[in-house]
Amino acid sequence: MKEDQNFINGSINDDGYDETSIYEELEKEKEEKQKQEEQEREAYEKERKAGEDKEDELKRVNALEEEPVIEAGNPNLPEKDVSNYLIYIQAHTGQQMVEKTVREKIETASKAAAAYMLLRASNTKSYSVSDIHTNATRVKQTLDLANMHETDLDDMLRSPEGLVKGVNGQLRSLYGYPEDFSAYVDKMKTLVSSLMTSDNRSAEYKNMVNALKEVSELDPNSAMLTQDEIISKNYKAMESVEKYMKGKKRVRKTDVGKEHFDNALDALSIMSEHNVMLGDKAQSIVDRINEVRGSEAPEHENHVSLSNYGAERAVRAKETRIEKAKEKKLEITMDKSKIKQKEMNHPMI
Repeated sequence: MKEDQNFINGSINDDGYDETSIYEELEKEKEEKQKQEEQEREAYEKERKAGEDKEDELKRVNALEEEPVIEAGNPNLPEKDVSNYLIYIQAHTGQQMVEKTVREKIETASKAAAAYMLLRASNTKSYSVSDIHTNATRVKQTLDLANMHETDLDDMLRSPEGLVKGVNGQLRSLYGYPEDFSAYVDKMKTLVSSLMTSDNRSAEYKNMVNALKEVSELDPNSAMLTQDEIISKNYKAMESVEKYMKGKKRVRKTDVGKEHFDNALDALSIMSEHNVMLGDKAQSIVDRINEVRGSEAPEHENHVSLSNYGAERAVRAKETRIEKAKEKKLEITMDKSKIKQKEMNHPMI
């Protein structure tokens, strides 16, 4: 019986092993096996997901090749160039682009949008990465991508289809039918008739004058007028205004230079007044002008506020120029009269 006392439950068995240690080893083996199975399941799911993603990507590429969601605006654009634009757009869209920082998203969206718009442009003759990059800067400004909500940017970058939808949505929102279309066109007509002359001015100013003139010639009552035409004219006008303003935000050195710049602000004021969606964009332009001039304070003599610009200001400015021209002409006439009178009083012998 004393020998039996050596066999205490939970201590040492007849082989001399600790039963507790055996249980712990079994549990450890069980956990390791479960962990290995879990890792195998995760690896399988990852491989399966990668396969599905690859399959979806192939389907998307094939869909672009078979039935393009993006068509070239120029039927004469070589097929290879069309393909290169599609490949570029494909490379700048996708879920991986959504995971970038906001700044990176804006830059990527501007490049993809520029590629899409070049592809759609009737005057694009070939594929060019340098053209895409050059246009991306203007597209970023004109489409107001910096002021887009991040979720809208994500939708735009997620796929080529999303890019098309996003670009077209921005174009419609910013440059579609203006509020009170007739009044908008009338103000543009008034502005165009009051603009400073484009004689001996820069190509950028001349382009702006021509673009504003095209807007002023729109017929709100025409049954033939389409939203695409309105968008095209308004977009061209805004792009020309921004292009002219580039590098000219400081106070102009001459009255003539100042007046030409003010004409650009008149146009910006009219466009933003008749489209609330342009509000943020227009304000960001004005803020930049005031920042460059150091005139952020409203009471500063060079402070710019769009409420002070528009068709009426352009008319007043033209009237002032006319009065000054009359005064100048009168002064010249008087000077000539004095000279003539002097010659009569002192005839040459």
